[in-house]
Amino acid sequence: MKKKIFLTTIIAALFFSSCDYMKNFENLDELTQSTEVKTYEYKITDSDFSTIASALKANKIAGDSVMANLLSSNKVFSVNAPASVAIPYLLKTKYIGANKGSAAKITYNYKAGTMGYYALSASDYLSVWGIANVKALTPQKSPATIIPNLLSTKYPKAIEGDIKVVEYEYSATEPTSSEVEVISFADDFEAYTAGSGVAVPTTSYVINKDVKGAIVWQCRTFNSNKYAQVTSNNSGAENVAWLITNKIDLSATNKATFKFDVTVGYYNADCLTVLVSENYNGTEAGISTATWTDITSNFTLPQTPVSGYGTLATAGNMNFAAYTGKKVYVAFKYSGNGNAANPPLKTTTYQIDNIKIAYNTIATAAPTTETRFAYYKFENGAWSLVTKSYYQLTAEDYTNMGVSSLSATTAPNYIPALLKIKYPYAQEGNTKVVVFKASATANNADEYILKSGVWSPVSLVETKTEQFVFSGWNVSGWVFDPTIRVTMKKGTANTDDYMLVVNYVKEHQGQTTPALLGYYGTSLQSEYYYGFAAYYGNISLRESDRLKDPSYAALTTAEEKEAYMTQRTQEGLALYLTLKYPDAQPQVSGIDVYCYVTTAIYDGVTTTNYVYKYQRVNTELKWEYIEREKL
Repeated sequence: MKKKIFLTTIIAALFFSSCDYMKNFENLDELTQSTEVKTYEYKITDSDFSTIASALKANKIAGDSVMANLLSSNKVFSVNAPASVAIPYLLKTKYIGANKGSAAKITYNYKAGTMGYYALSASDYLSVWGIANVKALTPQKSPATIIPNLLSTKYPKAIEGDIKVVEYEYSATEPTSSEVEVISFADDFEAYTAGSGVAVPTTSYVINKDVKGAIVWQCRTFNSNKYAQVTSNNSGAENVAWLITNKIDLSATNKATFKFDVTVGYYNADCLTVLVSENYNGTEAGISTATWTDITSNFTLPQTPVSGYGTLATAGNMNFAAYTGKKVYVAFKYSGNGNAANPPLKTTTYQIDNIKIAYNTIATAAPTTETRFAYYKFENGAWSLVTKSYYQLTAEDYTNMGVSSLSATTAPNYIPALLKIKYPYAQEGNTKVVVFKASATANNADEYILKSGVWSPVSLVETKTEQFVFSGWNVSGWVFDPTIRVTMKKGTANTDDYMLVVNYVKEHQGQTTPALLGYYGTSLQSEYYYGFAAYYGNISLRESDRLKDPSYAALTTAEEKEAYMTQRTQEGLALYLTLKYPDAQPQVSGIDVYCYVTTAIYDGVTTTNYVYKYQRVNTELKWEYIEREKL
C-alpha cells in the first residue's frame, strides 16, 4: 500500500510541474527544427492556378480578383498577371517548412503579348490627310512615321510584347487632283462562297427570294470567275426570283452610270427584268407595294444561244443622272416557269457579274496604290517595326483548298501544307507572316516558323525559369528573386547595350578628347575610354585601341596597363548597368539586388566571355563590382 501511494505522488508531482520543467528548455522547439537552407525545383501545372487564384480572391482587392480571373481562364502568366506577384501565393502553401534563405527555381509559361491584325480605315487616312479621297500612305506621309503614332492612339493599353500586323495602301506618288471614279455600289461576287445551290448572300443585297417558288440567285464560278446565276430549269414551278441591292445613296453623285455584265444559257424566253425603286422599304412584303420603274430597255440582254452558254459581256451603260440626289434600290427580277405541265416553259439561265453604279469627279487622290503589310511590336513603351517576310493567299489558293476564307481556328489546318508547297527550299527557322481572308471584307494574319521540316504557328508563349527566395515569415515570406541577369548584345542603335556607354563617352569624356571616339565613316561605333565596341559587341583591351586614351598612353609598365584596363572595365560595366537599370533599388522585399552581366572581352587576338557580378548599393544608388567568372 505504501509503495502505491509513493508512486502516485511522484506521477502527480511530475504532472503539475511540467510547465516549469519545459521552461528550463526554452529553445527545445528550435533544437528540434532543421535550419538547413534548401533549393527546390518545381514546374507550374494547370491545377496550381486554382490555388493561386483562390489566394488572390481571398485578398478581396479588385486588382487581385482581375488577376485571379486571368490566371484561371488563361493558365499562363503575363504582364497583367505577373509570376513575380502570383507564384509566392503557391510557394507559401507548397514549402511550409522552408527556412530563411531557401530558394525555389520555378518553371512556368509566360505569354509575352498578343498578336493582332489592323487594317487602316478610311477614317485613318482622313485623319492623316484631312482629305476624304486620299486613301494611302506616301513618301510624304510615310508608314514609318504614321503607323507607330496611329497604333499608340488605337491601342493605349498595349503591353510589352504585343504584335500588330498592319495592312495599308501605299502610293509612291504624292496625291494629285484629277478625275476619279467614285463607286456608289459595286459587286463582282468574288467575296462569296460559290457552288451549285449556294445562294448569293444578303451582304450587298436585302432580298434574294423567289416569291412564287423555291429557287434563288446562286453564286457560281467558271474559269476562276464568280458570278450570280438564276434559272427555272427543272424547278417544276412558276418562279419570280428577286435579287434586290442594299439601299444605294446617290445624294452626292454627278451623273452616275449603271452597268453590269450578262450572258444567257439555253435561251427560250425573256425572263430578266431590271428595275429601280425610290420608295421600296427593304422588306419582302414591301416588294409588292413599292413603285418599280422598269429600266431593262437601257440594256442589251442576249437572246442566244438556245443551246449551251454564251460569253459574259457588258449589257451596256445606263445614264443614272435622273436619280442624282436620291436613295434607290436596284432589282434583278427573274420570271420563269419550270412546270412542264403548264407550258410554255420559260427556263432561260441568266448569269450576271460586275454590277457597278459609279460617277466621275475631280478630286485629290493617290493615282495608283498597292497593298502593303508591316509587322510592329510593342517594346520599351513604343511600337517598333520588325522586318518580316509576307505571303498573302491568292484566289487560286482558296480554290485549291476548297474554302473561301479561314479563321484563327481553321488556318493551322491549311496554311502549313500551303507553305510547304510554296516554299519547298525554306530552311530551318525561316518565318513567314501569312495574310488570309477572315471574312468577305476583312483579312487576318499569323506568323509561321519552320521547325523540323514542319510549318507551325509562332507561339507568343515562352517557358521561363525564375528563382524565388524565402525571406522569413516575419518579413515577406516567399518573394521573387530580384537578381538581374543580362547578356550584352551588339548593335549601334542608341538603346543597344554597348552603345549606351559609347554615347555616354561621346557626351562626356569625348567632348574634351575626341580621339576617344571611334567612327566608321560618319557612324559612331566605339569608344576607347572604357573600351566598349558597339559594332563588334565587345570590350576591347587591344593595345592599339587603348593607346588612343592619353591616360593609358602615359603608362609605362605592363602591371600598370593591366590594372588600368581592369579598373576601367569594371567602371564601364557599372556605368552600363546604371544607364540600363536607372530605377533599380538596393533591396526588393528585404532581398539584396545583384546583377550578373555577361560580356565579351577582346584582347586583340581572342574573344572570351565573362560574367561580372555587381550589387546595387545605397551609396547614390550605384552598382558595386564584386567578382567575375570566365565562361
